Amino acid sequence: MSHVTKDDPPVFLEYPAQKKPPVKGEAQDDPTHSALLGMILMKKLRAANVEAILVYPGKTHEKYKVSADFLIDHLKSR
Repeated sequence: MSHVTKDDPPVFLEYPAQKKPPVKGEAQDDPTHSALLGMILMKKLRAANVEAILVYPGKTHEKYKVSADFLIDHLKSR
């Protein structure tokens, strides 16, 4: 997180194994691979104006259902 800069590429964060809603301050089954980590990283990315999308069970994105959709779309636009 300390390496986030405004020139970072777009980021798609996907946590399909998230079993419960991520809540800051609550213990996570796997903290390193938790959507909570993604939420914290999203704040850093947004502050740096880096395009970023976070998805996990219960929080989907209307355009990008999975990381492959995001990647293909961004590669096509180049």
